[in-house]
Amino acid sequence: MRIAATLAGAVAVGGLPAFSSAQTSESPADFFGIYAAPLFDGGVPPLHEPDVIPFTEEGRRIAEAYNPGSDDPGMIDDCLPDPVPPVIWSGPPIEILEEPDRVVIRYERANVVRSIDMTGTPAPAGQPSTSVGYSVGRWEGDVLVVETTHMSGGAISEGDRPLSEDGRIIERYWREPGDDVLHVEIEIDDPTYYTETFTMAREWVWSPEEQLQDWGCVDFGDKDTPPDIDELIRMLEEL
Repeated sequence: MRIAATLAGAVAVGGLPAFSSAQTSESPADFFGIYAAPLFDGGVPPLHEPDVIPFTEEGRRIAEAYNPGSDDPGMIDDCLPDPVPPVIWSGPPIEILEEPDRVVIRYERANVVRSIDMTGTPAPAGQPSTSVGYSVGRWEGDVLVVETTHMSGGAISEGDRPLSEDGRIIERYWREPGDDVLHVEIEIDDPTYYTETFTMAREWVWSPEEQLQDWGCVDFGDKDTPPDIDELIRMLEEL
């Protein structure tokens, strides 16, 4: 069992605005920076999803068989970095940066970093599946659109929302003029587990006074084994 230390935050959501489909390399000047989740209760930012998830038979089988007490990887290793897309639903702050030919998203949770290609370069032949996948982005007006493929699969959020390695997600990030709320909407396309595409969403709040903290974990060993108190004290002293 491991314990992870960080800050937490939270969310709500709005509808996708009307925007032009015209693509541009121009990025909105006030888009980049650090965002925190609005205050929330329950430990996890609320996700907005359809009332009915359009499972295939296989998707429903996996969802119904999921047991968070034994199947959640975090129950074995809480220091395990969250993959994409689960890390998108995390509570700690994020930072969105603009670099030459790319947008970078840094997550405080587990120090996850995503690099989003803004040149339109498709995934090369033989691109391996990874925890963060391969992301290509573009601007549609003031909306950042990110298409991610080659994810290692596993889950969309919890294990009862499975994701196959053939799954594809399209993220849309936008802020209304004069508003500090960053809306995030994700379209999930995974015919292996879902009969049709559907969307999930959340919000962040622009928080320039925040700083991303280094994600620190203390390893207490296997969750079924009593921790060594002397070793625990030593590890805490190192933090």
